[in-house]
Amino acid sequence: MKRILAAAWAVLFLLPSAASAQGAGLKLELNRLQPQPEACRTYLLFGNEMNVGFTKLVLDFVFFDSDGIIARRSLVNAAPLPADKTVVKIFDVAGIDCANLGRVLLNSVQACDTDGDAIEDCLSIVTLSSRAEATLYQ
Repeated sequence: MKRILAAAWAVLFLLPSAASAQGAGLKLELNRLQPQPEACRTYLLFGNEMNVGFTKLVLDFVFFDSDGIIARRSLVNAAPLPADKTVVKIFDVAGIDCANLGRVLLNSVQACDTDGDAIEDCLSIVTLSSRAEATLYQ
């Protein structure tokens, strides 16, 4: 019985959790906004600090103008993202004037699979920042 209890304690407290075994998480930076005819080009910098790659990563963004009014909602497929790698993904958001963009909300993560396994609460592993004029937030 003592051996069973000792093994249970080791599993619960001594072995790393799944999240720490996978790594630190996913950094997402809104790096640049570039006006395009009929669109706003967004440069997103993804820093995958996990030791697994993302095979599915569908992000739900809501774009607000400088007055705080919702201007557009867009689903972005950011996969694939390799393990332990930083990459830039470029997306055009139709009907948005970059100069009038105030904030970008990461509303949810619609799909989040790492090398075939789904992550239940993917939003919790994402850290956001922005170098652009618009704020990126959750």
